[in-house]
Amino acid sequence: NSTTNDSILMTLRGPQTSMVYTTPPVLITVAQNFDRELAYNRDDLMANVTRTTALYTTSSADFGLATSTDLAAFKQNNGKLIMYVGRADPAVSSIETIGYYDKVNLAQNGAAAQFVRLFLIPGMNHGAGGPSTDRFDALSALEDWVERGVAPDSILAAASNPGYFGVASRTRPLCAYPTWARYSGTGDINVAGNFSCR
Repeated sequence: NSTTNDSILMTLRGPQTSMVYTTPPVLITVAQNFDRELAYNRDDLMANVTRTTALYTTSSADFGLATSTDLAAFKQNNGKLIMYVGRADPAVSSIETIGYYDKVNLAQNGAAAQFVRLFLIPGMNHGAGGPSTDRFDALSALEDWVERGVAPDSILAAASNPGYFGVASRTRPLCAYPTWARYSGTGDINVAGNFSCR
């Protein structure tokens, strides 16, 4: 039972479905969002995301789905990639994201962690929110990796809404997959320093 008004989800979902996942895009007004969402036939979703036209020669699925596991050229050019996803994200499957990472790792003979790190954020919704530690600085972690060669095994995260937990603040380490934050057994459970990635 959230104490915040989540109606923004409805006002974002309507245009997203109409303009991002439909070919050709259907432009709708804010006033049309609710009615369109109620009338939308989700059985048509796959047809809509894979359709092309003379004007839209690339489907939404082809444009938006990054499925190639051949990152050899990226690696060869000293590329570094930090991926993250909320475990409670209703739009992007964390299971599919793990599957993608595992396929990249397989393609790299088990050495993907040399240039790719995946961070799973327990309880985080789409990019933020939820009962999670959803505030973290992945950009600085990426800079350290690229510019100083320090690969991130963990990233410090804080809860943007610690009220979910009934506390004033909560921090946790986000751990590079496949490790998870484990409580040391002593100390405040709301302090990241009492956890380690294992």
